[in-house]
Formats: sequence, C-alpha cells, structure tokens
Amino acid sequence: MGGEATPFSAVAAAASLFACGLVLPQDDRARLDGLEQRNRELEARLAALEGASGALHDEAASEEGSDANEAAFFGQLFGNYGFGWSNPPRDGKGASAFQFGTLDFFGTARLGEHASALGEVLLEGSEDDVGIDAERLWAQWQWSDALYAKIGLEHLTTSRWNRLWHHGKYLELTIERPFLARFEDDGGPLAQHYSGLELGGRRLGASGVLEWTAIVFNGRGRDPLDRQRGADDNEAKALDVALGFAPAPIPGFSFGGSARRDVFPGDSAVGRRLGEVEESAAAYAQIERGALTAITEATTIVHHDRAGGVFHHRAAYLQAGWRFAAVTSYARLDLLSMEHGDPFLVGSDLDLDVIELTIGTRFELGSNAAIKLELRRGVFQERFASGATERQPVTTAAFQVAWHL
Repeated sequence: MGGEATPFSAVAAAASLFACGLVLPQDDRARLDGLEQRNRELEARLAALEGASGALHDEAASEEGSDANEAAFFGQLFGNYGFGWSNPPRDGKGASAFQFGTLDFFGTARLGEHASALGEVLLEGSEDDVGIDAERLWAQWQWSDALYAKIGLEHLTTSRWNRLWHHGKYLELTIERPFLARFEDDGGPLAQHYSGLELGGRRLGASGVLEWTAIVFNGRGRDPLDRQRGADDNEAKALDVALGFAPAPIPGFSFGGSARRDVFPGDSAVGRRLGEVEESAAAYAQIERGALTAITEATTIVHHDRAGGVFHHRAAYLQAGWRFAAVTSYARLDLLSMEHGDPFLVGSDLDLDVIELTIGTRFELGSNAAIKLELRRGVFQERFASGATERQPVTTAAFQVAWHL
C-alpha cells in the first residue's frame, strides 16, 4: 500500500471544495422524522447532535418553560462495557478480555437568548488504568443562523463521524470508529481536537442548506498525542476551513469536505525533522433515509519535512447499515495507506498501512441501551526493531453493551 495512489485518493483531493462541521438543519429534521417513526431510543442521538450546534438549548428551555433570557441546563450520561477476542493476541496480552469502556458526562447550557455552553468529560479504560479527560469545553454566541462564534475545546472538521457522534458510544452504530475517525490517544493518524476559535453558520435556500466553518487553533505539538490544549509550542496557528451542502431534493443526504494547514514545532530529538508543514483535505457523503444509513469519508495528508522530505498519506472508509425493527446489520471497509518513514508519525507506528473489513449487528434494548456484536478481519503492517515491516492478518470478535441516561 505505502504511498501508492489508491482509488479513493481522487475523492479525497476534491475535499478542499466542500465541508461540514455541524449537523445540517434539514438533515436533522429528516432524521428526527425517521427516529420518531422507528424508536425513541435514538432521540438521544439527535439531542447530542443538536447540542453541538446550539439547537438543543432551545429545546431544553422550551421543555422547562424557561424565558428566552433564562438559563437552562441539559445533561446526559453515556456508558459502555464489552468483551473482545483477538487472534493472534495483540501486544503480548491474552487473546480475550473483558473491557471497561467509557463513562461520558455530557452537558449543555443555555446562558441567554444568544449564548450557550457545552462540556464533555470522559472516564476511559486502558488496560489496568482509568483516566479522566476533558474532551470538549466551549462557549458559543449565535447572532443568527448565518453566523456563530465558538471558543474552547471541540472536535475538528477532520472527520464528519466525530462532528456527528462525538464520544458517546451509544450514539455510534458500531463498536469501533473507523481509523480515519479515531482519536489521537486511540491510534488515530489525524488531529481530531482543537483548542481555539471557530466561526460558522448556515444558509437555507431553495436548492438546500449550505453550511460553512472556519477554525483557527493551536495545532499539533511535537508528537501526534500532543493536542496543545493550554499552550502552543510555536507562534504558528493552524487553520481549518469547511463547507457542506444538503440538497433539498434528496432528504437525509449531505456531502462536503474540509482543508487544513498546520505547522508543527521543530524537534531536534527526531532525526532530521526541523519542523513539518501539514496540508490535508477531506471529503464525505452521508445518507440516512428509511431503513438505510450510509457514510463514507476520504482524507489525504501531505507532510512537508523542512529538511526536504515529502510524505503522502491517505485514509478512507465506507460504512452501510440496514435496520429491520430493533435490529441493524452493518458492514464497513477501512483503509490506511501511509508512506513509511514520516518522522512525525514513525515513532508511534502511525505510518503503517491497514486494511480491515467489519461486519456486525446492533440490537436495541428498549429506548436507552443497545447490544453490539462485531467480527473484524484485517491486515495490519507491523515494524520490528530492525526497521523491517511485515503484514500481519488479525481476526477480532467483540461484544459491547452501550447505554445512556
């Protein structure tokens, strides 16, 4: 795979034209109609999405009989626990294990007629440890549908997946996110969080809904895990811009993409890297209509090493699900095509290729819980101490129960 061209690279290259950071209103209305017809359990998903755009505050205030200028609060708790089996075992561990997942504390507040705030804190299990992490914390002022300003910690437009479903596992159809959408501390090759300022808005026209987003933020640090939430190791600020469109003739369908530019701080401890410039572009398409739900994303990343090296990386996935009553069956194809030797990624083995096929079934347990069963078959590239690489086939079976209050 390496840095060779792949079928999805042309799709990713178109990303600079379109993007979407928030849920589109028409998309929301179509989704809400479908959810009310099917089952109340996915109304929590809609609430979380609307919370990201500020619409949730209006609902909470209305339900409590609040005046438009009064404060109102809405909170949710998401949790999950599971079991996994892998052949061969990964990282010298046993082949099977019970796994503490996450506890996700999510809250939104309406602070007045135009102001709102959101906070999300995660308790996450990792082998024998449980860590606490502030994932999102922002305040927003909305002048109109066409313009809002948001400052704080939030998810980037890098991934449509994460701008829709964030951290609550109950909201996601699957157990695992695609590689493109995985967070920095979960083996994801892309930056998914930002600390900075976001401007955006949407316009409703006869042809559909157009949405725009622009973000200026601290950017990435000296390694892929450094989010730079409270400091910036260099003077350069990263820029992320996005556009998205939901055409009126096709309810439930939207498409878009984003582009980003970032300058990493130099690190003399990492061989020849004196600092890198990252340029990336992403594209997505999504539809939720009737029993069908499908989403695809593709991203291309170029790292310019200031010592003269250029590294090209690509990621993509395609996922589709079909719902019958309380059961949804789904499948996903995941791809990472990474050029080896990128100094920024090589230390974390994030410059290695992956291809994985996932099939699974989700069972709804009333309106507040779901059971998910997945089988994954992938080929993962591994690096040995000598520097040589080898492709390793891996089969994984997983179970998860996810819930919300």
